[in-house]
Amino acid sequence: MGGIDIIREESVDVSKRVRSDVFKGVKWVWEIKNTKLLDIIRLSVRKWVDSVENFAQYVARRLQSYGIVLEIDSNLYPISDGYMLSLAFRIRGVREDVLESKKRLLKVYFRGASKSSRKYKRAEELLMRVEGSEREVGDSSPRTDSEEIEEEGGGVEDGCQ
Repeated sequence: MGGIDIIREESVDVSKRVRSDVFKGVKWVWEIKNTKLLDIIRLSVRKWVDSVENFAQYVARRLQSYGIVLEIDSNLYPISDGYMLSLAFRIRGVREDVLESKKRLLKVYFRGASKSSRKYKRAEELLMRVEGSEREVGDSSPRTDSEEIEEEGGGVEDGCQ
């Protein structure tokens, strides 16, 4: 059979583990008795959460300058220990005249010139190679619809080239 080892039980020597200093000196919320201090903390967090919501609106305006029309849905809910922010970016359309004139900038900007994007792309390519070699060896996993479309030559055309 395959060669996968299942470890039933693992003993970890806790005494030799390096302790993190991340939470050193933290006074937890439930330990704070001063309600005015808690209100100040809540208002500070709320201000930062609002700035995240405002940044989402900025992203929508920026993409609109490239001809991509987005709709942003945001919901901010107070919860017992903070706030929950839900953001949805919906693509609603494009302005073809603006998109044509900014096409070159879009390609350069969204190509993934950042270091983290390149790392993600390399990891994705490695994953695809590994999945491909598994199929050749005899992996019987079902093919996805996108793979079938690509092999049949009916893939989505890139409109930005």
